[in-house]
Amino acid sequence: MRLTKVLFVAVLCLTFSNIFAYDNIKFKVKKECDLVISNDIIESCYDTKLKAVRMVKYTIDGKKAYLKNIEKRPTWKYNKNIPKNERSTNGDYYKSGFDRSHLAFDSAYDYDYDTLKIIYDLNINAIPMYPRVNRYSWKSVEIYAMIKAVEFGKLDVIDYIVYPQTPKVVGNGVCVSSGFYKILINDENNFYECYYYKNDNNIKFTKYDKHKISCENIEFKLK
Repeated sequence: MRLTKVLFVAVLCLTFSNIFAYDNIKFKVKKECDLVISNDIIESCYDTKLKAVRMVKYTIDGKKAYLKNIEKRPTWKYNKNIPKNERSTNGDYYKSGFDRSHLAFDSAYDYDYDTLKIIYDLNINAIPMYPRVNRYSWKSVEIYAMIKAVEFGKLDVIDYIVYPQTPKVVGNGVCVSSGFYKILINDENNFYECYYYKNDNNIKFTKYDKHKISCENIEFKLK
């Protein structure tokens, strides 16, 4: 029983074992994602209409975790693969009431400053997230992911972002999600766990285990 890695190639394929409600779920990238953008760390499915990312995949190297704690943080950069009128800017977040929340999170990559700069991509690795969620509850599952990465040596992570039919908009048309999933995977140890968080600033702090759900309940939609 295992969940295979996401591959942003000709086909975006998530394969679940027979225990799940659906098997061999496939999304053709060209059909489902407006833009598929990758760098040395992140593989992303980007929606130009939302001016936001729908899904990212990244790997945490457990052997490098906690090697350093770089205090200086890079500045957020724009992704030039996305047209200017279809991407968010730092100004969109100004006085919006939302954090620029990392998906591939910085504490997993602050062993090297050049590596850290890669994840400060505002367009494919940040979404508007309420501060109470980003700084507390969401942080809890990030810490847990680091622990599992150290335990296994590495951990694949998929962050899947959910948007309502009529999303709230901040700045110049940047859409706000209603919630997000974090899926933790290590194929070698047949390990997979799924967590769901609402993007709700009224939510009380709860540890990661309170957000754990059955992976079979996730319905992936990329457009």
